[in-house]
Amino acid sequence: MSLEIKTSAQFRKDAVAILEFIGADDANAARGMLVGLTRKLDLLRSRPLALRLRPELGQDMRVLRVSSYLVVYRVDDATVFVERMVHTSRDLETLFNNEDT
Repeated sequence: MSLEIKTSAQFRKDAVAILEFIGADDANAARGMLVGLTRKLDLLRSRPLALRLRPELGQDMRVLRVSSYLVVYRVDDATVFVERMVHTSRDLETLFNNEDT
């Protein structure tokens, strides 16, 4: 099984901000983060259901760790929808519950 990956505008905004933040101190680290993120997203194509559900974040949500960041996504029949990328220090439940308001 190889699914399509679709990223939300918010995920793209998150990823750019994270890469710019890392790159401000170390361009090589930012490139490494981008490579790692790309590899992890590619893994989601073939094994999107490998990670447990996180219902406290919303219906069908799952979380993938990439270094010190969490990628929040959901899966339907043929697509992985990548919603957010946030630092591990963030309170995901508060973040996701506040997005609905």
